[in-house]
Amino acid sequence: MASGAAVWSLILAILTLGGIGSLAGMIMGAAARRRVAVTGERGATVAAAGIVVGVLTLLLAIGYWVFLGIHASGSGGGSGGGYGY
Repeated sequence: MASGAAVWSLILAILTLGGIGSLAGMIMGAAARRRVAVTGERGATVAAAGIVVGVLTLLLAIGYWVFLGIHASGSGGGSGGGYGY
């Protein structure tokens, strides 16, 4: 059985939660890798997967928030004088 922290790091990284789950997954994955190295528990691969998935989902979350920020600030219905600004 893999380390509980390693499993939770992967679960949180997959959930993303707007980027916060990604960060939590990466932090827990790093802590789980250190713990696995010290205690000899199983789960180093799951912890590494949590870190990798956390990085990928964080990049996706950042892209999503940037996309929303760009498109939410666009013209909302013609009140800009007809110039499209």
